[in-house]
Amino acid sequence: MKISDMLNEDRGLQSSPEEEMKKFILSLAKELCLDTGHFLPMKVLLDRTTNLNPKQREALEPAINALIEEGVFEKRDGIAFLTEKGRDVLY
Repeated sequence: MKISDMLNEDRGLQSSPEEEMKKFILSLAKELCLDTGHFLPMKVLLDRTTNLNPKQREALEPAINALIEEGVFEKRDGIAFLTEKGRDVLY
């Protein structure tokens, strides 16, 4: 799913930039077929976010942190790894 597709889906709903970015991160994780224990490739994520507006870019780190707090990802050595709960959320 492209960011433009995701934004078009949510156009009627006024979601925060952080919520938009959480959905975008989860969409990317699913597109990359991440499984439990796989890491979120930050280079790919950053490459995909170059065309976002400043509010969305600013919301990227808080969105990742929120997904970590929710247990979707776990942070090890500064890297976000998909958890079993995250796998269940994606699939």
